[in-house]
Amino acid sequence: EGRRKNVQWIDIWFVAYLGLLGLVVGSFLNVVAWRLPRRQSIVRPPSACPACSHRLSAIDLVPVFSWLFLRGRCRYCGAPISVRYPLVEMLTGMVFALIALGCGISIGILVPLGLSVVWITCGLIARDAGTAARRAGHARRLWRTAGILCWIALAVTMAAPWIAVWLGN
Repeated sequence: EGRRKNVQWIDIWFVAYLGLLGLVVGSFLNVVAWRLPRRQSIVRPPSACPACSHRLSAIDLVPVFSWLFLRGRCRYCGAPISVRYPLVEMLTGMVFALIALGCGISIGILVPLGLSVVWITCGLIARDAGTAARRAGHARRLWRTAGILCWIALAVTMAAPWIAVWLGN
């Protein structure tokens, strides 16, 4: 009975930990989705306000809470910050927590976590590309490419159980 309660608390802490980790990863995915299509480094330069180019401090980069505290505006120039940033952070946090809930503590959790990171990033990039393609009139090419990428992602997702077995789960 006592051991069972400890296991449940460990599971709860693990889910909470991965949920918080997901918030941080979601913040990074926002950076990746913005910079990767523009062929910019995802490491340097540090994050800055797109309106005033002021380098953001650590307090400005706390996932979700900074956006809420600053009421969706830049601390330095007052320009609006898209609601997309905290939404992606919360989505990633929830996905990580749900994966932790479903998989538990094991090495096999790395496969669905990795796939979720790829899926979320691709979704963000595809959304941005779709908006740009509609403006430029290249929607048909975008849909063809998206279809091919979805088939590849589906094949990888279907292979995930075998990958988990290969990893030792």
